[in-house]
Amino acid sequence: MRLDPLAAKINEETQKLGQHSIKLKQLHYSLTREDDLQRSKKDMADFFEASAQGSALQLHELEQKVKQLDSTVVADAERAARAQLIHRLGLSVQGLVGDLGTHRPLTSHLIALKKLAHADPVVATVVGSIPASAAKEGVASQEELQERYVAAAHEAVRRLLVPEIGGVAAELVGTVRLRLTQAMGPVLPVNDSLVEGSDPKTVLQRGLYFVRNGLLHKAVEEISNLDGNASHAMSGWVEQAQRRLVVEQASRLLSARVAAISSTMPSS
Repeated sequence: MRLDPLAAKINEETQKLGQHSIKLKQLHYSLTREDDLQRSKKDMADFFEASAQGSALQLHELEQKVKQLDSTVVADAERAARAQLIHRLGLSVQGLVGDLGTHRPLTSHLIALKKLAHADPVVATVVGSIPASAAKEGVASQEELQERYVAAAHEAVRRLLVPEIGGVAAELVGTVRLRLTQAMGPVLPVNDSLVEGSDPKTVLQRGLYFVRNGLLHKAVEEISNLDGNASHAMSGWVEQAQRRLVVEQASRLLSARVAAISSTMPSS
């Protein structure tokens, strides 16, 4: 059965509309997929950006922790090195003080202190003030200085008894006079208090009082009032006393320095 032209036309348009509807659906589907794809891309980009930011933050936190750990390790190492320095200084100073009464050379202790002195300018200055003669020969003990004072003072008195004419005969006269003085009693009587007077023998007697009471610096000051032959006779003793005084003062300063450095160490 043949369709009339109008029906055929309607049928044709209907088919076209159907095909157009299918294309629209396909286009809509394509657009929907494109939107989903764009959203997926954006979601992935956001995810990776967030991950990157999180990783960067974690890396930064890790870097800070490493730096903090490094600082702690360095501080601990410096503290340990300083504690070791203080310990070695203390041992060397104790050895130096211990040898003051033995008349042993101080060389080993001073060598040790000089090696440590580079780390502390105060120690370097104090160690540098100790005479080389003290390092090589040591210092006399208080007892030795007292004995040597008496011997030197007797020689000073003998020289005071030598006639002014001089010569060998005069020296013999001085020796005889000293022995006669000794026969009558102590050349320098021991007193429990200071004697007054400005004559050389009285000065020597006051010096002995100071030496017996451990006041070396006062004895040296007293002997400085002598002159002439008496002063010359005491010069060797004065040198030995001054050597001990210098080392004693250096020991006190070094001990105080060790204590000062120790006080700056943080408590563990």
